[in-house]
Amino acid sequence: MKKFALTVLVLILPVSSYASSGNGWHKVVQVDINSSKHLTVMFSDYAHTETCVTVGKEKEIVIHKDNVQFERYYSMALSALMADKEVYAWVAGCTDIWGSGDMRATATKFAIRP
Repeated sequence: MKKFALTVLVLILPVSSYASSGNGWHKVVQVDINSSKHLTVMFSDYAHTETCVTVGKEKEIVIHKDNVQFERYYSMALSALMADKEVYAWVAGCTDIWGSGDMRATATKFAIRP
């Protein structure tokens, strides 16, 4: 029985650590590539549930430069900004991109509303 419980625990823990929350559909108001070459996108509002975000930075998300979809998400963010379209971002965890202690939600997926 102990082996079974341990197996279930091992299978459940990795899933919970990769849980993410949606940011909801919002307009993009700013797109920026910082000096660390990470993409920062600012939205008109936010709806994610990440609690690690610094107060005042809730509307910003970070897409890591090593994300395999980085160029695609960058293109989508710029397209949404120029076309005034809404974007949905899934976020998981936070990133301090400048080492200043300002935490922003880290995007793992990105979608543009047709």
